Amino acid sequence: MKPKRLLTLLLLLAGYAVPQAQVQFRVIGAAQRIDKIMESGFYIAEIRDERNFTANLGIVNRGLDCDIKRPLIAESDFFSNLKSRMNGWLMHDAEAEPVVLHIRQLYLWEDLRRELDDGEGFIRLDLLFEAPGKPTQNITVTLSGDQLTVAKGHSPRMEDAFFHCLQRYQERWENSDFREIEEESLADAWSGRGLQTISNFLDLRQGRMNTFPGKLKRVQVIGRLERYRLRNREQSERYNFYALQEGNELFIRGNAYPGGADYYTRVLEKGRYLFLIDRVHFPMKSTFVDAGIPSGKIVGILIDMKTGMPQIVTDELIAEVLKPYPDLKKQYLFQNILDYPVQLDRVRKVIAEVNRRS
Repeated sequence: MKPKRLLTLLLLLAGYAVPQAQVQFRVIGAAQRIDKIMESGFYIAEIRDERNFTANLGIVNRGLDCDIKRPLIAESDFFSNLKSRMNGWLMHDAEAEPVVLHIRQLYLWEDLRRELDDGEGFIRLDLLFEAPGKPTQNITVTLSGDQLTVAKGHSPRMEDAFFHCLQRYQERWENSDFREIEEESLADAWSGRGLQTISNFLDLRQGRMNTFPGKLKRVQVIGRLERYRLRNREQSERYNFYALQEGNELFIRGNAYPGGADYYTRVLEKGRYLFLIDRVHFPMKSTFVDAGIPSGKIVGILIDMKTGMPQIVTDELIAEVLKPYPDLKKQYLFQNILDYPVQLDRVRKVIAEVNRRS
């Protein structure tokens, strides 16, 4: 092959491979920053991944201005490396007892950074410790703050959560403070009237809510766009819930997708996909602007309830959603949705039909 043709082929391959690797996922590994050791009478013999949500480990910010969301996946041998890491924190003798660690929930989330100095994120970790002759122990840790959850492929916050869980279990082991743990009833979590709060996408998916003594106030209406805030301004500034539910109506906070941080937008369709409409604004160097998505436009937002991914509605996204439904693809034709948002009424109808069939 001639050198010129070979160079062209390599450039084409590179142009195809790079976007595929960068756009889809952010891979995470162990941070390995904790150097503490605790004396223990046990060791971690096995880690069992028993999460009922395994689409990803959470959603993180990426892009030129950290203004896009990306799913987070684990590197290969993630759990075996984690087991070695945890056993490295335990100093035990040859008579130590084996403990099986059941991971019931592991989820990370980052808020969009545009309106914050350093961004904000959290992690929720729910573990069951099973030891011979002892009641199973459930330990849950939630960490949050103004530090990025994931940086350069590592999450010190995640490592902190596992270490804190191990510390709590060690304290119970030393004091023989083992009690039977009652499972939380999801029916109880859903009970109660008034405003319900949802801390993160995974809680929304699993129906975990808390009653909140607040009320919503509609602050903006532009056609199909409806924005709300907590009626109490102090509450609105203090709390940063992922979503709120009032009766049968669901409201998603703007910084859960490419919107603003200080309001909630009403969800128009619920089911396999959440669909809402909002006006989005991006900085000049935003990834969205580079991708040809104009700032200041009213757009549709689609949140995939299988993965937690929020995406701006484009012709390509709708085509992907309609792949399993060729009859709907023929019935609903879309062209240049971003340039002609009047089509969002038809988008809502087709999402409602997809949700019904799903």
